[in-house]
Formats: sequence, C-alpha cells, structure tokens
Amino acid sequence: MTNENGTTNENSATYGGGVANENGTTNENSATYGGGVANENGTTNENSATYVGGVTNEIGATSSSGVANSGGATNEIGMTNSGGATNGGGAKNKVWLVTGATSGFGRQLALAVAGRGDAVIATGRRKDALAELAALSAHIIPVVSDITTADGRAAIREAVNAAGGLDVLVNNAGYGLFGAVEQVGDAAAREVFETHVFGPLALLRDTLPVLRERRGHVITLSSELAVYAWPSSGLYSASKAAADLLSEALAIELAPAGVRVTAIQPGTYATEFGPQSLARAVAPDDVYAPTVGAFFAAFQAKPAAEFGDPREVVDAILAVADDENPPVRVAVGEEARTTIRDALSRRLDEVSR
Repeated sequence: MTNENGTTNENSATYGGGVANENGTTNENSATYGGGVANENGTTNENSATYVGGVTNEIGATSSSGVANSGGATNEIGMTNSGGATNGGGAKNKVWLVTGATSGFGRQLALAVAGRGDAVIATGRRKDALAELAALSAHIIPVVSDITTADGRAAIREAVNAAGGLDVLVNNAGYGLFGAVEQVGDAAAREVFETHVFGPLALLRDTLPVLRERRGHVITLSSELAVYAWPSSGLYSASKAAADLLSEALAIELAPAGVRVTAIQPGTYATEFGPQSLARAVAPDDVYAPTVGAFFAAFQAKPAAEFGDPREVVDAILAVADDENPPVRVAVGEEARTTIRDALSRRLDEVSR
C-alpha cells in the first residue's frame, strides 16, 4: 500500500481493470480491481494460476530480446519492416502495444497475444519483471518505460518504429486510489489522473498516426467504476470515467479513418493478496468512518471466491481485438453487467424526475 507520505509497496493492489502503476511510484506486482478487488491470478501468483505464474511452456520459446532502458527499445526478435511482424511461414501477424505488462491483466494479455503468434511491445517500469516476461516468448519485446514521462514515451516510439508499425494499442497501466474525496491529497489526485488520463492521452498522440496507417484498434482498460462510484472511489472513478469518455469521443472522431476504439469495463477480479488488500487507501477519519470506513471493512471481509477469473478479461480483450465492428464499451463479468445496468437505470430515473 502506498500511504500519503509516498511509501510504496511493490506488492500492492491495483484497480479498474488496470495493472501495475506506470508512474514510477506504485505497485508493479499488484492485484487488479475493475471496480473492486481483483485477484489477477485466481489464487496463486501475480498472474493466473492456470495461465502464467511460471508456466513457461504455455508459450514455449524463450526470448532473445534485450530489455530497453528509458532511452529506447532493444529488439532482437527480428521484427519486419512496415509490412508488419511475420511468422516463420511468412504470414502477416499483428503488432500490439500493452502498457503495464509486468503484472496483472497486462502480463496475462501479453502472454496470450504472444501465444497467438503476434508481436507484443510490453512496457512497464520494472526491468527485472519485463526480462522474466520476455523469457517466456520470443514474440515479446520488452520496453522499460513510464508512460507519464517524455523519455518513457520516446522509448515506446522507438520500439513501435523498430516493429514497423502498430495494430493494437492497449492502455492498461493503472492503479487504485481509494479514500474520501475530501481526504485525498492534491498530489495523489493529480498522480492518478496522470496515470489513467494524461499519460495515455500523450501516448495516443504518439501512436495514432501509425494506428491510422494500419486501421488499428485502441483498447483502454476502464472499469465498472467509470459508470458509478463507491464511497471511497471518487478520485479513482473520476479518472476512469474521464478515460471512458475519451474513448467514446475517439470512437466517433476516428471512425472515418477506420480506427476502432473500445473501453473494457471489468468487474471485480481476485488477487493472490485477496480482498484484504486495498491498494492506495486513505484511512478515513471520524467524519467518514460511517461511510468510507464501513465500506472498507465490508469489502475486505469478502472471500476471494466471490471474485472472478481474470482470464475472462483477457479473453474479452482478444475477442474485441478480432471484432471488425466492436462496441465502444464492453462490460466484463456478470457483476459488471449487473452493477452498470443498475447504475444506468438509476440515472434514467433521475432524468425522469
């Protein structure tokens, strides 16, 4: 957990369908919460007990790729020119960019994409975690990068250029920030918006020219909490709602260019740390104990069995990426679908009053 004085926990939890924090201060080995506690791996390691967690044979080949520093990407995989990545048989495959790929949904997605034979530019802050990921597949191109910094985005641009283009951008990096709106400090509030909104926005500006060339796809890991808020999720929900509405506007603006845009809205998924962990949580004072405090207590008491299999989110992303006419928003999991319907129904009732 990262407290208000900036102390970080490398095994912290993240939220909103996002994974490790790319801003250089928080959790690279985190649980993902798509509107709740999300166990990125069901029960064991940082990804899935079934899909990653050291199961090197899931993809097979080890990677000879070097790990790029913030100044640029090192690519020894043999990516092709502007025609795109090619497999051994010469068939054209896609090039993906997945931010926040050192843990959680991002790590699982990178491995799943590589398993399909597509190239994956996998970004994250932790060089060691990226090296471990790249060792699982020759299709993974690791780039050490903080998307909230100009140097970090320059490293990503170099990797995209070396790969010869880009077909799918997955803005996945993120983390949770929970506490009463009044009690969350200015620095923490700005930081969560930098990670969920302004960093991805800058990355979009860098990558949209090449995405237009390939009639590509922009996928953003949003959250059910982009549609409604819990007591304590005000700043987090606001940042996810901003990302969600940016996706809606982009989908309209880019339609004539053939670029597809989708926001993924996961529900709650379990982590190895279980629901006892609440990423960046600001402890409530006496004023907010009956609301925020009561919510924290109830949330942390939930058994891990109540949270879904994160592979469901990965599968949803893969399906959306293959869809020639995808929806702008995809709610993942029955919980997300139910809570989002309920929230929208309440809004309609308010409009009718």
